[in-house]
Amino acid sequence: MCSLANELEEVLGDIRARMHLKGLGSFRSMVLKLEKEDSKNSGTIDVEDFLTALNELGIFPTKRQVATMKRTYCGGAHELNTDMSYKNFVNGIQGDISSRRKAHIRRVYQVLDERKQMSLENLKKLAGPRNAAVFAGFSESPNFTEFSIICAGISAMMPLKDDTFCLTMEQLFGVPEHDEQNTNATEFIQLAKVEATLLDKIRQRTKSTMKEKEFLRKAFRYLDQDKSETISKKEMQGMLKKFGMNVEDRIIEALFAKFDTNKDGEIDYLEFVDHLYPGVSRVYEDAECA
Repeated sequence: MCSLANELEEVLGDIRARMHLKGLGSFRSMVLKLEKEDSKNSGTIDVEDFLTALNELGIFPTKRQVATMKRTYCGGAHELNTDMSYKNFVNGIQGDISSRRKAHIRRVYQVLDERKQMSLENLKKLAGPRNAAVFAGFSESPNFTEFSIICAGISAMMPLKDDTFCLTMEQLFGVPEHDEQNTNATEFIQLAKVEATLLDKIRQRTKSTMKEKEFLRKAFRYLDQDKSETISKKEMQGMLKKFGMNVEDRIIEALFAKFDTNKDGEIDYLEFVDHLYPGVSRVYEDAECA
């Protein structure tokens, strides 16, 4: 039997993965939609209104997932209570923010503040129009608390890997995690950029609007050129060349090692999924919790 906590984490992990594929602004869009339904500012809304808000974002939980969320967020008598604590749901989706992420958020704020660039207009310009939803509803001159909330929304949409979050912060705001003179940091940034570019190109080729399980499987098959159900280093190298990416051998070695967690020289499907969305592979395994 699965505990309620384990069932809930699987549900939240699946929803995070779905939202991640829809873009960085999806978390903020969800929060605003849920808050709009809360006319009494009570932190709770009707279950049907909650599901409608998710549906409008293109997220359709299964009956089993809805049941798990009702047991968690509707209080003790969840069979009769139709009021769902969406605030607790939002906190669950957001999760904890690591000390490394917090440090990078503070560094970005300090650098942009010193450059006199901490305005909502400038943040939107830096992040680009495709990420405009990230900043919806915030004041024109965000203070550190508001900027932290903005970045917490970005963090919620990142796979549970600090490397990916820190790279995204650098790409959005032009402020690296470390001093650029640091050789190790420069190499880390180079590796992270290669990974992000490769995955972005695969998303484009495999149409990331499809359901997440189908997307992950199709992306894996796209890399698995010989249909062996594993990805070899040669296949990864060939795909980089196919995309016109001139990458040094040492970077390819490091990139492959990040996926190949059991170090057997091949990347299987669960390793592939776990690297992109840690923990989500459990949702997609054939075995179901009884």
